[in-house]
Amino acid sequence: MATVNISNIANVRDGYSQTEFERFRAQDQIDNKIYSTAWGILGNAADVEDAYQDTLVKAWEHFAEFSLSSKLDFGAWVGRIARNICFHVK
Repeated sequence: MATVNISNIANVRDGYSQTEFERFRAQDQIDNKIYSTAWGILGNAADVEDAYQDTLVKAWEHFAEFSLSSKLDFGAWVGRIARNICFHVK
């Protein structure tokens, strides 16, 4: 499983820290959810890896939006991002 260093994107995004994002990510076992979703849709290792990284980047870029709305739990929100990215790739 590859790791994406979110700090390469920005240290703080709209007032929410990378630490908060990483806490949500670990708490909901997000990496496994992204990989499971991507494998189910794409089934190709290279595409799954790309979708995984794109999903984490997109989630980090829009983390403040999630935090403000909070209508979904974090895992469901990231899962939706992953599905959208996978269907766009496919």
